[in-house]
Amino acid sequence: MAFSLTLNYTYSHSIDNVSVAANSIASGQGFGYICDVVRPRECRGNSDFNVTNYLNGNFIYDLPFGKGKAYAATAPFWLNEIIAAGS
Repeated sequence: MAFSLTLNYTYSHSIDNVSVAANSIASGQGFGYICDVVRPRECRGNSDFNVTNYLNGNFIYDLPFGKGKAYAATAPFWLNEIIAAGS
């Protein structure tokens, strides 16, 4: 029997002055532009894709059914394949 757990956490902050999604509508060209070439920090702010907290994870739990396991260890091949496909 096996159990595996993976958790990932990211804390971040994305800042820019050329978010493509926001500027593609304004420019009509499908790409971003700097709003003030002389003072590029004037339009600086959070990116459109800014995600401060991001948590994801997954787990795997091997069930005790099928060939070589505690339950249905002597199951025929066809039944073992059904059990393996369901887990």
